[in-house]
Amino acid sequence: MLGVDRDAIDIFNQVLHRDPNTPCALVGRALVNLNLAKVKAPLTDLNRLLALDSSNKGFYYDLEAQYFEKHAELTSALALRKQLAQKNVGNASAWFDLGNVYRRMNRYKDAVRSYKKASELDPANANYREHIAFAYLLLGKSEKQPQMKKDVFEKAAREIDEGFKLQFQSVSLHEDRVWLCLLNKECDSPTNALAALDEINRTMKLAPKEACAYSLRSDVYERLGRWDEAIDDANTAANLQPDESDAKRLSSLKKGKKAWVDFLAAIQTAISKDPRNPELFVAQAKALVSLGRPAEGLERYKQALRLLTPEKPGDRLLLRVKQGIALLEADPRVKNN
Repeated sequence: MLGVDRDAIDIFNQVLHRDPNTPCALVGRALVNLNLAKVKAPLTDLNRLLALDSSNKGFYYDLEAQYFEKHAELTSALALRKQLAQKNVGNASAWFDLGNVYRRMNRYKDAVRSYKKASELDPANANYREHIAFAYLLLGKSEKQPQMKKDVFEKAAREIDEGFKLQFQSVSLHEDRVWLCLLNKECDSPTNALAALDEINRTMKLAPKEACAYSLRSDVYERLGRWDEAIDDANTAANLQPDESDAKRLSSLKKGKKAWVDFLAAIQTAISKDPRNPELFVAQAKALVSLGRPAEGLERYKQALRLLTPEKPGDRLLLRVKQGIALLEADPRVKNN
């Protein structure tokens, strides 16, 4: 495609050499340079077009906004997107594009308002609902107050449900629901992680070659201590859509698994030398849970509890042990074992 783009540029240059004010050639060259992510060149042609052809200002401003967005000049992009939305108040796409800039600037409340405006203008568009939900998820993740976080996630859930009514096959909506499962309560809750796993497996039936889905499932597997599966999915994601961040994640997963395996081996050696130390059994329980072996972790917590008998009121280690037992007894992986 690079050769085709360069050929097109040559043609537009020839036309503009004969008449530097030919609008169609200026637009064509700007579009190709925009696609090539050229710096300044598209802007030069678009500014000339704005001076030559005032009847198509909206179209040229949109292209200028795309240029600024591509080059992460978000303040300039925002000014243009605001102008376009205000001049085209009945245009859903204009409000949607404005919402995208707000979201990239981490202004999630403004993004929600813009996406909602787009959805009001085009209520049959499931993509707008998905973006409202996604902005709510980002807003909830950044929210510090638990009740506010809960309220925002509930709004996200409603938007996802409304989106599914419009388009149940939407991969993006299913991915939003995965994030909702992971973020709605404690991220390391096994119940939430298993719910997320079910949801993402449904998503992957709809889009078996979606790199993002494999990356998401890798994250879920890691939370469940299923390291080999997490590594396999991270590797698949990297192969489907090569990205530096995926390569780093794959390396991090391998190091993470090795660290827990080495830690568990060291703890087992320590226990063989000091078999009546409850702290060692607590550490062993944590390692086993982190390696996806919660039933064994529960047994180690119970062993630590036996070593802490008779109980001493206010003992912090005792409290940790009881909390660990309670969490694992409620863990569906243990219940279904």
